[in-house]
Amino acid sequence: MLGKLRVKCMTCGQIDLERSDFERHVTAACPAICSAADIMCPWTGVRGQLDNHLANCSYHNLRPKLVSLMAERKQLKEQVSQQIAAIKKFKDEVQQLKNEREQNKILNQNSNRHFTEQNIQHKAQIDQHVNKLRQFEEQLKREQNQSHYHHNKIRELHEGNKKLVAQVERNEQEARDLKEQLKRQISQRDADHKQICSLKEKLKQQIAAAEGYHNDIMQLKEQLKHEYAKNDEHQTEVKSLKEQMKDEHMQSRNEIQQLTENEMHYKADIAEYRGGIQKLKQQ
Repeated sequence: MLGKLRVKCMTCGQIDLERSDFERHVTAACPAICSAADIMCPWTGVRGQLDNHLANCSYHNLRPKLVSLMAERKQLKEQVSQQIAAIKKFKDEVQQLKNEREQNKILNQNSNRHFTEQNIQHKAQIDQHVNKLRQFEEQLKREQNQSHYHHNKIRELHEGNKKLVAQVERNEQEARDLKEQLKRQISQRDADHKQICSLKEKLKQQIAAAEGYHNDIMQLKEQLKHEYAKNDEHQTEVKSLKEQMKDEHMQSRNEIQQLTENEMHYKADIAEYRGGIQKLKQQ
């Protein structure tokens, strides 16, 4: 219920605002100017942006120096005004003395000597006042020159402030460019990181496959060792068989030779038997 109450903004004068929307009005709609507007800061915006602007406003940062110079200038102006008032007072006194001299001249025409002495005194006083007036005028000129100097200094500060604002804008642009470059580098780094992670996964897979291949190779080596051992056994058996075959061959050869000799004996016996049989037939 309290949020529906109608309130008035005392800053901009807007009325018929709901109390619940008042804070949003202050931060987003209520107009505001820089506190350094009196020293030529051109910024305008809303109250919600004022603190951020004041943190970066070069006019606001230079305000203490400018206020000091302006106070000094105001003091010089007051001194000049006082000097002008004093000069005017001296001029009035001089005029009054001149009037008195004229009156005394009219009143004392018969006492020329007394008038002459008084006139000399008045002239001396007038000369003193004139000298004082000249001194005040010279002092006024010096103070005016000093005021011009401070005015030029303030102008130089304004020019320097403009340069600082331009430099700040360039720095902000460079900062924005660097932020964009940093974002691109971060994106590139993330992409490289993803690619590296992918390569790591592939490398892990390849390492796992290599370990599998290594295990297979080790198994094959073990099998090959067993095969070599079996081959050695086979070679030993073959060698033994060759020795046996050699022995058997020698034995067979001896047996064949013996059989050949026996055959020759048998053939001789058969021939002898045939001869005997032939002889018997002939008988």
